[in-house]
Amino acid sequence: MSGDKGETREASTYQLLVFGLSVGKAYVLARLISWQSLYLGKAYLSQCWEHPLFFLDYCFMIGKFFNKPWRFNSMPQKTFQKKTITFKRPNLVDFHQGAAWWLARCFVVIAIIIYFAANFSGNVELKTAALSVGLTNLIIIVVDFQRSLFGKIDNLRSTVLSCKDEIKNAISSLNPPSFEDYTEMRQDLQEILKDLSSKDGISLSFIAVAMRYSWPMIEDNIDFLLEQCPKGTAISIEVAMVDNSYLADKQLFDWAEESEKTDSKIKLFRDRYAKELNEDKSIKLNVYHYNNLPHWHGILINNEILFLGRTDWRFKEGESIPYFYVGQTKYRLFKQDDNVGGGERIKKFVNWFKYYTTSNNN
Repeated sequence: MSGDKGETREASTYQLLVFGLSVGKAYVLARLISWQSLYLGKAYLSQCWEHPLFFLDYCFMIGKFFNKPWRFNSMPQKTFQKKTITFKRPNLVDFHQGAAWWLARCFVVIAIIIYFAANFSGNVELKTAALSVGLTNLIIIVVDFQRSLFGKIDNLRSTVLSCKDEIKNAISSLNPPSFEDYTEMRQDLQEILKDLSSKDGISLSFIAVAMRYSWPMIEDNIDFLLEQCPKGTAISIEVAMVDNSYLADKQLFDWAEESEKTDSKIKLFRDRYAKELNEDKSIKLNVYHYNNLPHWHGILINNEILFLGRTDWRFKEGESIPYFYVGQTKYRLFKQDDNVGGGERIKKFVNWFKYYTTSNNN
């Protein structure tokens, strides 16, 4: 019972508050209507008692000018219950957007008719009241139109911004993920290797110059990959790199030396993992040397994922031989089923790898 009394008291307090505010609004509205003279306000209020039309319009203007939809909507929507009866604040949005617009138009038309009728009959009070009603509702129409127009402009702006974001996302989706250099790319490469190694094993194909960055990556991850790969599967590593004698003939700074270092590391690798290479067959390693400076280089994983980079030249004043850049250039990530031509890039990579690993080129 105590809960019902508390709810009843709260509901009554709310209703009294609304009634008090309505009385205050009525007074303020009367003052606004009589901004020219107190006589006009009294004349209008007197017409409200004598003519139901003006009384209805008076109530309409109170709701229109003061009971703004945003005021109700911004307030917490509380529900007060008294037994089985529920009192809930009204939502005036639909009313203001629909009925109020047409009511204001009707009042303007009726006010014009009454104004001319009063003018013809010489009824000054009725003429003044009709003028007040007409002007007030005309203001309502203008304000509503302005609010509606601004609302449509704001909606249009939101739509344009949304379309802009969608277009931006669509354009960005047409570009593959990119990495500034090998160092930035390596983390993603290792994550992919870890993910794939526990499933069907790993197949790696390299088109490289001297394997300056890629061979250390193999050495750093081979033990983990051996642990992760399912039994009966092998880690296949195929390397196509430029012959060090060819690099020496080109006199490309330290590239020939880097290639020789990699060859030495590969020999040590074969010794260290002789059991896995020869007995367990858990590692398959093939290294090819070709005589060319590749335009493209990269790593193909399981014939499905390709990290592809371009070689580049940097010319500096005072140096007769330009510097050949490989691992310091940008890499892009392609997949067989992506929407940025990954399948075609992988196909071209495979074709070049086959060309570099034939007997005529190594």
